[in-house]
Amino acid sequence: QCSLKLDSYAGQAISIQFHFNTVYNIENTGEGWFIDDKLVVGKSFRTQTVPTVGDTTFATTFTIGEGANTITVKAKTPYLGGTGLPVTGEASVTVFLDTTNPVCSLEPIPVFTNNPTQKAKGTCSDLTPDKLFVRVNGDIVYSKVSGLTSGANAFDNIFVTLKEGANTIEVEMTDKAANSGKAARSSTLDTTGPVVTVLSAKYPIGEMSARPGRTGSPGVGVIPGDPVIFQVNASDVGSGIQNIWMETPGSGSPSVDFKKSTDIPQAVRNQWGTTGNYLFPFQLPQGAPSGTYTLTVKAQDKGGNISTISVTAKIVDKLEAF
Repeated sequence: QCSLKLDSYAGQAISIQFHFNTVYNIENTGEGWFIDDKLVVGKSFRTQTVPTVGDTTFATTFTIGEGANTITVKAKTPYLGGTGLPVTGEASVTVFLDTTNPVCSLEPIPVFTNNPTQKAKGTCSDLTPDKLFVRVNGDIVYSKVSGLTSGANAFDNIFVTLKEGANTIEVEMTDKAANSGKAARSSTLDTTGPVVTVLSAKYPIGEMSARPGRTGSPGVGVIPGDPVIFQVNASDVGSGIQNIWMETPGSGSPSVDFKKSTDIPQAVRNQWGTTGNYLFPFQLPQGAPSGTYTLTVKAQDKGGNISTISVTAKIVDKLEAF
């Protein structure tokens, strides 16, 4: 640890430099040396001589620094007192200059949600905190106007209620110098599921129905099943579509996602004759029995709401006539 006296440089702008000498040219392969915990302590002062008005009042201006400032007034009479010396007096006042805004933070909340109750949690920091507010869409839902401490002030378990649609949760701290600091998060409340309209399945080969995969004549092998294209129109005003999937029959069978129509080339969609904005192309497996099949489709929006609908497909052994 090294200490330096800077008294003789009072009132000057100085530069402090450090010089290090290894002395010997051996054992010099370490990380080197570091300067840490630099601290300048002491009192600076600025003196002004101010004339009085009528020996009783005076006025002047001072440029003070950020933080605590002590202004001391000393006065003496132009005549000698009973002790043979001028009569003196002294008074002090402390002024705190604060030009720094409080710093606030809010922990993340869901951007989209179907839960109207959310928790606001965060921290505001300042050296001279005065008041802290939490607002939802401009309305104060929590305030703390006393008991704030210098430094970080955390707030937790402040449950707020969202309205349907867009919401803004904001925390604000003001300090005793009227500086203000804010932080905000946005969340959209959507409690309504997607609107899904089922369109007729398309059968590119059979037009009205599709055949499963089957065994062809000797030497031909297995003939692939006909394609079926399930299609729906889906929309969600509140938060947008997150995903649409079909729950395939059979225990343990994985669900399969629909595709956005825009992810499929226009030429292919024209060949299929589809118009829905979500499509599920499917080729019938071998051995699928004839009949009309109903399959469950679910659509989920970004708020977590799910709408359930059904699509049907007709499977036949032989193509039907018009």
